[in-house]
Amino acid sequence: DGAGTMPDLPTNRQPPIRSTRGRNNPRMHPNNKYYREEPDFAQLAKQYPDLEQYISYGPDGRVHFDYTSWEGTRQLTATLLQADFNIKWWLPEGQ
Repeated sequence: DGAGTMPDLPTNRQPPIRSTRGRNNPRMHPNNKYYREEPDFAQLAKQYPDLEQYISYGPDGRVHFDYTSWEGTRQLTATLLQADFNIKWWLPEGQ
């Protein structure tokens, strides 16, 4: 009768992936440094001030990163490359 079962999704849609806060994140390769633990955004913002404008704090004190901002994700990429691999990377505006 189908009671209690999930309906089939169209093949071009996937169910939303809920945040795992970096714990065995199914969207990441298991060898990714952040597969088991997300970056410490608060510490990164202290070390790399250009990242700070994309960091916010929830009422519970948890740190949040604004993944909806293209500029923010670009800055996060540059920051992680610098912090983790000592690579200075930049991407021109609009690229």
